Amino acid sequence: MYYVGIDIGGTKIAGGIVTQDGEIIAREERPTPIQEGGPSILQCAIEVARALVNSSPHAIHAIGVGAGGQIDTSHGLVYSATDVIPGWKGIGITESFSKALGLPSAVDNDVNVLALAENRFGAARQVPKGTVVFLALGTGVGGALLSNGVVHHGAHWSGGEFGHILLSMEPNARKDTGGAKGTLRLTAVDRG
Repeated sequence: MYYVGIDIGGTKIAGGIVTQDGEIIAREERPTPIQEGGPSILQCAIEVARALVNSSPHAIHAIGVGAGGQIDTSHGLVYSATDVIPGWKGIGITESFSKALGLPSAVDNDVNVLALAENRFGAARQVPKGTVVFLALGTGVGGALLSNGVVHHGAHWSGGEFGHILLSMEPNARKDTGGAKGTLRLTAVDRG
């Protein structure tokens, strides 16, 4: 079986056709139109997926999307997001992909998707019962928690967001990109 995987990031939108064993057989990439905001970014991601679907000699069974922000996986939308991707909060990702391409689709936070892939195909596949703490260091600090191979989303879809851990309660602590003061996320951005 063949699938399309899409990664919506702040600088690029990357996609690929993958097998159920994790083999990548095709790739597509475009710059993220960050200045144009959420709806344009979503449309660009759909176009990346469309290019992959149309070029595939194999039938595509579904589309999986990893996106920044707190993702409500039950409804397939961006529950909450910072202004790193302007106009991103509230965007309905799953419905938009399914409607545009006529294929089942699913979405989760980009770091949660990385953790799931690491658990299935990478170093974490050797971990008993699939209990994993995953830390992603990039523009900021992201994280994911897996228990028995299942993502712990938490009460507000931010169960593994380690970047939001409070390090300082000082009134003069600097703000991170989401507006919170004194978080771990700030530390990584400042050093970046």
